[in-house]
Amino acid sequence: MTPAGMPPNKMKAALLGGLVGGILSGLPIIQAGNCCFCLWVVLGGVIAVYIHTRVVPLMRSGEAALLGMQSGMVSAVVATVLSIPVRLFMTRFVGSFQREMMERMMEQNPDFPPQMREFMLRLFSPGFAIGLIIIGFIFSLIFYSLFGALGGLLGNTLFKKKTQ
Repeated sequence: MTPAGMPPNKMKAALLGGLVGGILSGLPIIQAGNCCFCLWVVLGGVIAVYIHTRVVPLMRSGEAALLGMQSGMVSAVVATVLSIPVRLFMTRFVGSFQREMMERMMEQNPDFPPQMREFMLRLFSPGFAIGLIIIGFIFSLIFYSLFGALGGLLGNTLFKKKTQ
């Protein structure tokens, strides 16, 4: 048993499935596949169950859902870590362009309230980008866990050994 209480083969399956789902979910263009019911996260859950059923042929549905959920949690961590450089790049370069455009717009409108001006300019700060990353991670953790569990159930249905 590992310190987390999972057998090593189940931990390996969750990590590998989560790694696949997380990498595909974190890559800039490929991540669009998640627009279709979190496709990559579901795939990660299916892969985790497939890997585990190679060692333990029979799994109950609850075990498969839990394994898929754990895979989804790993996917959320991996996808967030992969997305950080992309988001910071976008904030630094694209954000500076957007900030300039926003400043020009506010200069042309003298009735623009100063509080709103200050708020709008703060939207392009690195601190705001970090806040969005943290909020995005929390949402990813919740939704990826749910869709990973769905993938675990789907994988259990696909790879369940027939008993006679």
